[in-house]
Amino acid sequence: MLNSWFYLQALDLCVCMPAKCGGTAFYLTAFKLGDIDTRHARSAVERLASQSGQGPYSPEEITEYYSDKPKLLGVRHPVERFRSLWRDKCRDGDVNMPMLNGWDPSTLIEHITQYPTGNGHWMPQYLYRVPGCKVVDCRRMLHTLGFENAVVNATNPSEGDPDMPTADILRHYSRDYDLWRMV
Repeated sequence: MLNSWFYLQALDLCVCMPAKCGGTAFYLTAFKLGDIDTRHARSAVERLASQSGQGPYSPEEITEYYSDKPKLLGVRHPVERFRSLWRDKCRDGDVNMPMLNGWDPSTLIEHITQYPTGNGHWMPQYLYRVPGCKVVDCRRMLHTLGFENAVVNATNPSEGDPDMPTADILRHYSRDYDLWRMV
Protein backbone atom coordinates (compact mmCIF):
# COMPACT_ATOMS: atom_id res chain seq x y z
CA MET A 1 0.00 0.00 0.00
CA LEU A 2 2.93 2.35 0.49
CA ASN A 3 4.13 1.85 -3.10
CA SER A 4 3.25 5.37 -4.19
CA TRP A 5 6.69 6.74 -5.04
CA PHE A 6 7.58 7.27 -8.69
CA TYR A 7 10.79 8.32 -10.40
CA LEU A 8 10.03 10.80 -13.18
CA GLN A 9 12.81 10.29 -15.71
CA ALA A 10 11.97 13.41 -17.69
CA LEU A 11 12.36 15.58 -14.58
CA ASP A 12 15.03 13.44 -12.90
CA LEU A 13 13.28 13.46 -9.54
CA CYS A 14 10.98 11.36 -7.38
CA VAL A 15 7.38 12.15 -6.41
CA CYS A 16 4.86 10.61 -4.05
CA MET A 17 1.17 11.50 -3.97
CA PRO A 18 -0.64 9.45 -1.29
CA ALA A 19 -4.28 8.57 -1.93
CA LYS A 20 -6.76 11.45 -1.55
CA CYS A 21 -3.97 13.94 -2.32
CA GLY A 22 -4.59 14.64 -5.99
CA GLY A 23 -2.90 11.52 -7.29
CA THR A 24 -5.21 11.09 -10.28
CA ALA A 25 -4.46 14.58 -11.60
CA PHE A 26 -0.76 13.92 -11.05
CA TYR A 27 -0.86 10.56 -12.87
CA LEU A 28 -2.82 11.91 -15.83
CA THR A 29 -0.52 14.91 -16.22
CA ALA A 30 2.95 13.66 -15.33
CA PHE A 31 2.58 10.38 -17.22
CA LYS A 32 0.64 11.91 -20.13
CA LEU A 33 -2.13 9.32 -19.97
CA GLY A 34 -4.45 11.32 -22.20
CA ASP A 35 -8.06 10.31 -22.48
CA ILE A 36 -8.48 7.53 -19.93
CA ASP A 37 -11.21 6.60 -17.49
CA THR A 38 -9.95 8.33 -14.34
CA ARG A 39 -10.94 5.34 -12.21
CA HIS A 40 -8.14 3.40 -13.91
CA ALA A 41 -5.42 6.07 -13.83
CA ARG A 42 -3.45 4.52 -10.95
CA SER A 43 -3.38 1.03 -12.51
CA ALA A 44 -2.43 2.49 -15.91
CA VAL A 45 0.44 4.43 -14.33
CA GLU A 46 1.62 1.36 -12.43
CA ARG A 47 1.83 -0.61 -15.69
CA LEU A 48 3.54 2.20 -17.59
CA ALA A 49 5.95 3.06 -14.78
CA SER A 50 6.92 -0.54 -14.08
CA GLN A 51 7.72 -1.09 -17.78
CA SER A 52 10.02 1.94 -17.80
CA GLY A 53 11.57 1.44 -14.35
CA GLN A 54 9.83 4.49 -12.86
CA GLY A 55 7.92 2.74 -10.05
CA PRO A 56 5.85 2.39 -8.11
CA TYR A 57 8.24 2.15 -5.20
CA SER A 58 7.94 1.92 -1.43
CA PRO A 59 9.62 4.60 0.68
CA GLU A 60 12.48 2.17 1.39
CA GLU A 61 12.94 1.33 -2.30
CA ILE A 62 12.90 4.92 -3.53
CA THR A 63 15.48 5.80 -0.88
CA GLU A 64 17.73 2.91 -1.90
CA TYR A 65 17.40 3.15 -5.68
CA TYR A 66 17.34 6.93 -6.04
CA SER A 67 19.31 8.13 -3.02
CA ASP A 68 20.85 11.03 -4.95
CA LYS A 69 17.62 12.32 -6.56
CA PRO A 70 15.38 15.11 -5.25
CA LYS A 71 12.19 13.79 -3.67
CA LEU A 72 8.83 15.56 -3.35
CA LEU A 73 6.01 14.33 -1.12
CA GLY A 74 2.56 15.79 -1.81
CA VAL A 75 0.47 16.16 1.34
CA ARG A 76 -2.98 17.46 2.23
CA HIS A 77 -4.38 18.93 5.44
CA PRO A 78 -5.67 15.91 7.40
CA VAL A 79 -9.18 17.28 7.89
CA GLU A 80 -9.55 18.13 4.19
CA ARG A 81 -8.19 14.73 3.21
CA PHE A 82 -10.63 13.01 5.58
CA ARG A 83 -13.52 15.15 4.27
CA SER A 84 -12.70 14.07 0.72
CA LEU A 85 -12.47 10.44 1.81
CA TRP A 86 -15.84 10.61 3.58
CA ARG A 87 -17.55 12.27 0.60
CA ASP A 88 -16.06 9.80 -1.87
CA LYS A 89 -16.47 6.53 0.01
CA CYS A 90 -19.35 7.13 2.44
CA ARG A 91 -21.59 9.90 1.11
CA ASP A 92 -21.28 9.22 -2.62
CA GLY A 93 -20.47 5.52 -2.30
CA ASP A 94 -17.76 3.48 -3.97
CA VAL A 95 -18.47 0.13 -5.62
CA ASN A 96 -15.06 -1.07 -4.43
CA MET A 97 -15.82 -0.24 -0.79
CA PRO A 98 -19.58 -0.75 -0.37
CA MET A 99 -19.29 -1.43 3.36
CA LEU A 100 -18.52 2.28 3.94
CA ASN A 101 -21.57 3.55 2.04
CA GLY A 102 -23.80 5.61 4.31
CA TRP A 103 -21.39 5.89 7.21
CA ASP A 104 -21.29 9.20 9.04
CA PRO A 105 -17.92 10.90 9.61
CA SER A 106 -17.71 9.80 13.26
CA THR A 107 -18.20 6.14 12.33
CA LEU A 108 -15.55 6.44 9.63
CA ILE A 109 -12.91 7.95 11.92
CA GLU A 110 -13.69 5.29 14.56
CA HIS A 111 -13.12 2.60 11.93
CA ILE A 112 -9.90 4.26 10.74
CA THR A 113 -8.66 4.50 14.32
CA GLN A 114 -9.19 0.74 14.70
CA TYR A 115 -7.59 -0.05 11.31
CA PRO A 116 -5.14 2.81 10.64
CA THR A 117 -3.34 1.06 7.80
CA GLY A 118 -6.36 -0.90 6.55
CA ASN A 119 -6.61 0.97 3.26
CA GLY A 120 -4.37 3.30 1.27
CA HIS A 121 -7.12 5.91 1.12
CA TRP A 122 -6.72 6.61 4.84
CA MET A 123 -3.14 5.48 5.35
CA PRO A 124 -1.30 8.17 7.33
CA GLN A 125 0.67 10.43 5.02
CA TYR A 126 3.72 10.55 7.28
CA LEU A 127 4.38 6.86 6.50
CA TYR A 128 5.38 7.88 2.95
CA ARG A 129 7.99 10.37 4.10
CA VAL A 130 11.61 9.65 3.25
CA PRO A 131 14.78 11.36 4.50
CA GLY A 132 15.50 14.60 2.71
CA CYS A 133 12.19 14.87 0.87
CA LYS A 134 10.55 18.22 0.35
CA VAL A 135 6.95 18.37 1.57
CA VAL A 136 4.64 20.08 -0.95
CA ASP A 137 0.98 21.09 -0.71
CA CYS A 138 -0.62 18.51 -3.00
CA ARG A 139 -2.71 21.25 -4.65
CA ARG A 140 0.56 22.87 -5.82
CA MET A 141 2.46 19.75 -6.85
CA LEU A 142 1.76 19.96 -10.58
CA HIS A 143 2.73 23.64 -10.59
CA THR A 144 5.89 22.80 -8.62
CA LEU A 145 6.77 20.24 -11.31
CA GLY A 146 6.24 22.80 -14.09
CA PHE A 147 2.82 21.58 -15.22
CA GLU A 148 -0.47 23.41 -15.32
CA ASN A 149 -2.54 22.69 -12.22
CA ALA A 150 -5.44 20.31 -12.74
CA VAL A 151 -8.27 19.02 -10.57
CA VAL A 152 -9.67 15.55 -11.27
CA ASN A 153 -12.24 13.51 -9.36
CA ALA A 154 -12.80 16.25 -6.82
CA THR A 155 -15.62 15.70 -4.37
CA ASN A 156 -17.88 18.68 -3.87
CA PRO A 157 -19.75 19.78 -0.77
CA SER A 158 -23.48 19.17 -0.66
CA GLU A 159 -26.10 20.90 1.39
CA GLY A 160 -26.59 18.86 4.51
CA ASP A 161 -23.03 17.50 4.73
CA PRO A 162 -22.33 16.98 8.43
CA ASP A 163 -19.54 18.64 10.34
CA MET A 164 -16.34 16.66 10.47
CA PRO A 165 -15.13 15.35 13.85
CA THR A 166 -12.11 17.65 13.63
CA ALA A 167 -10.68 16.90 17.08
CA ASP A 168 -10.84 13.14 16.47
CA ILE A 169 -9.32 13.50 13.00
CA LEU A 170 -6.45 15.68 14.24
CA ARG A 171 -5.85 13.36 17.19
CA HIS A 172 -5.57 10.34 14.90
CA TYR A 173 -3.60 12.15 12.21
CA SER A 174 -1.44 14.27 14.53
CA ARG A 175 1.77 13.30 12.71
CA ASP A 176 0.14 14.14 9.37
CA TYR A 177 -0.80 17.53 10.77
CA ASP A 178 2.84 18.04 11.79
CA LEU A 179 3.84 17.11 8.24
CA TRP A 180 1.25 19.52 6.78
CA ARG A 181 2.69 22.37 8.85
CA MET A 182 6.01 21.82 7.03
CA VAL A 183 4.44 22.91 3.74
